[in-house]
Amino acid sequence: MSKIVFVLGPPASGKTRQCSFLEDYFGFVHITLSELTEENKLLKPIKELMNSARKLITFELSDVRATRKFIILDGYPETMKQLEYWEKSVAQNIDLQMVLFLDCPLQKCLLRGLERQSFSRKDVDEVQQKIDYYVKNTLPVIEHFRTMNLVRQINGDMTCEKVFVEVQKVFRIGVKDMRF
Repeated sequence: MSKIVFVLGPPASGKTRQCSFLEDYFGFVHITLSELTEENKLLKPIKELMNSARKLITFELSDVRATRKFIILDGYPETMKQLEYWEKSVAQNIDLQMVLFLDCPLQKCLLRGLERQSFSRKDVDEVQQKIDYYVKNTLPVIEHFRTMNLVRQINGDMTCEKVFVEVQKVFRIGVKDMRF
């Protein structure tokens, strides 16, 4: 059975960077839903289904299950609807090890998000909308997992290298039967 870790946090908290580090360092499978929706030409015909991530998650996880055991799912589930789907349709075939929560002050995330863009008013509004979406939709998902004692919270308000040192500690302690 595949082992999976959800990586959640606000926009621009460093989720994708830390997942890339984990992929390189431990050899985990890193699945980023946004990359799949934008880059995978085979899945473009069902792009409208990807917004809810239902068929995509099932397809992608079944595809990698046979090859590698540890999967890092970057930014999923981000809504209670996605969580409900996960619990009904996918969870029984996957061993959820933990939820890595990169906690970063929202103001810092706003600044990081703006660093990626050109500082126009439109960009500020766009980044703020993503943060508002996170607060409304993703924080309840994190709290759900917290009640199950699955959340491992890391301060994301450090350099990416310092954050990764903390991430490694959490993975070494929190992932069962991890082989290096």
